[in-house]
Amino acid sequence: GETAVEAGADAAELIAARLRDGTDMPNRSPASIGGFVKALASDWRAYKDPKKLAEKSPKVILLASAARRCVKFVPGLRDGFGQVVLKLFAKHMKVKDQEKQLRKKKWVCAVGTPNRVLQLAESGALNFSGTKLIIFDVQPDHKKFNLLETAGDDVFQLLRKHVGPAMEENERGVKLAFF
Repeated sequence: GETAVEAGADAAELIAARLRDGTDMPNRSPASIGGFVKALASDWRAYKDPKKLAEKSPKVILLASAARRCVKFVPGLRDGFGQVVLKLFAKHMKVKDQEKQLRKKKWVCAVGTPNRVLQLAESGALNFSGTKLIIFDVQPDHKKFNLLETAGDDVFQLLRKHVGPAMEENERGVKLAFF
């Protein structure tokens, strides 16, 4: 059998192989996120195909450090895909309502905080079987902290317990990107 360290190393290699970086983007404002997604995903138009959408699994998920930061990305994602964006963060929204939204409709884009996305994944309301791209907003927030400083534990738990296994099951995998 494989040791936990070997399994962890394999998972890290798998994740690293799918990692993309947005540092070469000329404009990294939240409004430019639609263009960033299109630059990473040559087949982005297929993301909107209703026949290819999966239940409980948005095609694109953006993780940001706080609700305030998440809200800034909604217009750029909406404009980029011409779709309503699912909001997965705590500000004024209950977990039960978000679970209901995930069951009721198939989503192209979602934006959320790592903690809320992890809660939804843990409850089974959200999965990554149909997810093609996860974007980590690593820009400093209004307090000068980035996502990995404020929510690193939740990010790594999400990757280890939910995204990694989905990457192994899905032969084309999930792309990961830093914005």
